[in-house]
Amino acid sequence: MNIGIYIKSYFPNIGGAQVSTHCLANSFIDLGHKVTIFTSPSSVKLCASKSWEFNYRLASIISPPEILLHTFPSVWRYLLNLFFNRSITNNKFDVVQIINAWPWAIAKLNNKNQRVPIVLRAVGDDLQIDEIIGYGIRRNATINELILDGYKRISFAIANSETTYKEYQNIGLEEDKIKLIIPGVNNFIFNEAISKKDEIRDKYKMPNEKILLIAVGRNHAKKGYSTLVKALKYLNADNNKFIIAIVGKNLKDLSLLARNENQEQNFFPVEEISTTIDKGVSQFPSEELVHLYKSADYFIMPSLLETFGNVKLEAMAAGLPIIVTNTPGTYEGVKHNVNGIIIPKNSPKEIARTVHKLESNPSFKLELIKNALAFAELQDWGNVAKKYLQIYKFNKIPSENI
Repeated sequence: MNIGIYIKSYFPNIGGAQVSTHCLANSFIDLGHKVTIFTSPSSVKLCASKSWEFNYRLASIISPPEILLHTFPSVWRYLLNLFFNRSITNNKFDVVQIINAWPWAIAKLNNKNQRVPIVLRAVGDDLQIDEIIGYGIRRNATINELILDGYKRISFAIANSETTYKEYQNIGLEEDKIKLIIPGVNNFIFNEAISKKDEIRDKYKMPNEKILLIAVGRNHAKKGYSTLVKALKYLNADNNKFIIAIVGKNLKDLSLLARNENQEQNFFPVEEISTTIDKGVSQFPSEELVHLYKSADYFIMPSLLETFGNVKLEAMAAGLPIIVTNTPGTYEGVKHNVNGIIIPKNSPKEIARTVHKLESNPSFKLELIKNALAFAELQDWGNVAKKYLQIYKFNKIPSENI
């Protein structure tokens, strides 16, 4: 198949949408298909400036500026449709996969392209809304109206969790248009990695003898990292043997919080780790991050909101016991007391209590790890890509596009 993937922002910006798109495209290539990823000219230019090379073709597509949407909406729609259809026609795609509804799910197919299936995978802010933390582009009334209109015309929507599935239903998407496929993980990276615990701990000045809890992802209000930092004082109430590392961007405020909690010596912020080599993207997660996972003792995801949270799959593949909050998307893929532990949100004491419980019950902890490893193996990206291809080949075109 000739597959076109459209994503608004791509590498070198690294997030869940970018990483999963890259891994999915590579898996399609491994299965013998042709892939082109269309993204912003700035992303393509930055990748070229770094001499990054990919197994798939990376190409530019211009999206009309949003200021035009608010000043001349008809012109904005015309240009969006023009750019989108031109790229489909010129490349003769068999199927189009859109990552993030904004803006490409808004475009309408012309007569030449109306037999091409359009499959959407929402990434979070194009579907979910949380007014308390100011999350979601659909909070804008104009954008919301356009996105809801776009959802009506797609062939299928892929939900990466039960939470996303329900969100699709809440906006009125027919159930037969929604397909549940949770994300994947590159298991071979973890299986081949040799433990470098002492080396990694020394590099980041983390005490080797202490118990390390790790979290991975940029610091955003929805991640709930302040709860994790606050858990340190409860973890270390009786002794001083627990430390926390958070791997991501914009961690300065968390360092300040740790200082205010008198736990600065037990908090280790790790700025986002490079995933690249001289000529391209080496792997996801990077070798350095894999070794950081493997140098830890627990993985914690204290999020308030997720669509799924791919990093917990990585932590499972790394052989870590998983502790997540009972919030939308965050708990997806975790069966309580089977392959992980689900706890209430915003509860530093519960994080500490759960870790202490597992420390006192090593056989239970090992059972959680065993089950998590088995689940991660099932979610290998090669298996996930085959599920996408089954949907593409089904080739059902909704009546609105004919």
